[in-house]
Amino acid sequence: FVLPLTRVYGDAPVPLVASATSGLGVDIQLVSGPAQIQGGSLVLLASGEVRVRATQGGSPLYEAAPTVERVVNVAFAPQSIQFALPATRLYGDAPVPLSASASSGLGVEYTVVSGPGQLAGGSLGVVGVGEIRVRADQTGSPQYAAAETVVRVLNVGKGLQTISFEAPGSRRYTDPAVLLTATSSVGLPVALQVVSGPAFLEGGSLVTNGVGPVVVRATQSGSALYEAAPADRKS
Repeated sequence: FVLPLTRVYGDAPVPLVASATSGLGVDIQLVSGPAQIQGGSLVLLASGEVRVRATQGGSPLYEAAPTVERVVNVAFAPQSIQFALPATRLYGDAPVPLSASASSGLGVEYTVVSGPGQLAGGSLGVVGVGEIRVRADQTGSPQYAAAETVVRVLNVGKGLQTISFEAPGSRRYTDPAVLLTATSSVGLPVALQVVSGPAFLEGGSLVTNGVGPVVVRATQSGSALYEAAPADRKS
């Protein structure tokens, strides 16, 4: 009765072949371990030591044969992780779905190793600007060895913004001051400046002090999270 000394979980079933010198049939039983005998083969269910016994109880002509036991050491099957992340994102972008998979089909766990990222509901949320390092792990099971850890890097740049600035329209010299309204798409404060023409700003309002075209510029210089907005001019 011969069995291989080692196998790996996921290998094909091991044929069980035992013979007696008498030519009589041999009974094969599973003594212990993570396996099953099905259709004359040993099916491996997990890693560990599998012990199998072969017996021949004798006949009117032959004594019972000495019992023979064989051991198969079943090793963990290897596995690997597939994990991709986009190389770059901008602050303010939608969360990045995380879709790592293990070759074993087991679930993968994520950890933010460093950087301005947060995990929520299977996605990576961006909460700042900089480099985010995310780790994917699969710690194994009774059948599979732990997978090699995979780390991916996402570089987050400053978000973009625009200015919405409504032109004051045509005015007469004698008209009262007009309130100017300019807003940033991300809610940052907008600065106004008279570029040219007979007017000045007072408390957020445009006051004319002469006749002629007036040009006003709206700017937003950015922040730690946002790039400067393109300047907007109105006349």
